[in-house]
Amino acid sequence: MEKKLDFTAAWNDALALLKGNLEVVLPVIGVFILLPAIILGYMVPEPVIDPAAADAGMAQLMQYYRDLTPWLLMTTVTSVIAYGTIYALVFNPSRPTVGEAFSIALTFFLPLLVANIIITIAMTIGLIFLIVPGIYLLIKFSLTAPSMVAENNKNPIAALKRSWALTKGNSLYIFAFILIVGIVGGIVYYISAMIFSAIFAMVLPASAAAIVSLIVKSILGAILTSVFLFITIAIYRQLSSSY
Repeated sequence: MEKKLDFTAAWNDALALLKGNLEVVLPVIGVFILLPAIILGYMVPEPVIDPAAADAGMAQLMQYYRDLTPWLLMTTVTSVIAYGTIYALVFNPSRPTVGEAFSIALTFFLPLLVANIIITIAMTIGLIFLIVPGIYLLIKFSLTAPSMVAENNKNPIAALKRSWALTKGNSLYIFAFILIVGIVGGIVYYISAMIFSAIFAMVLPASAAAIVSLIVKSILGAILTSVFLFITIAIYRQLSSSY
């Protein structure tokens, strides 16, 4: 009989892990998540689309995504390093320093990157076919990365199978949990971003307000990323009984 995910226990575990590791997690998130997000937002700002000019707006969007692609590759690399380092900090029983965890993460870099690429391809193909298969695959493979580092498994295919097995019987529970957190987190993010942007626009010159707003939005995004990361860790811990 499969173990059913306990939302409350997973949420409490995620917050406890985040709080308990905050001192070592903050520099990792700052360097590998926050800083790249600020650089990306500054180098490739989001276009302002005129709703009345549909054709021109589409051309702007296409150009935006073309400009964004190389920077997304950069953030993918930094994210893999960040996640690997945080997994090493949380799961390694020797309680490594940030530097030691970073070294461990580097040994997992290629396996984690390959797994990430496989998941992205599978999810993209699934999204093309009526969206639902893509979401399903994303949930089924959501525990791949934490299981790799926690179980010292550098075989991406084996890790994908492990995630599939761990999520068996819990796919809908995981989806519902992540959806709830995502909706609440998204609302908080957008309301906070709008309020801060409005305040900065009133008290700062336009150019300065844009930069400060970008930094604040990046900080909010990094916080949301951290919460989701530790939720994934908590789900893995619960379903693998790795408390």
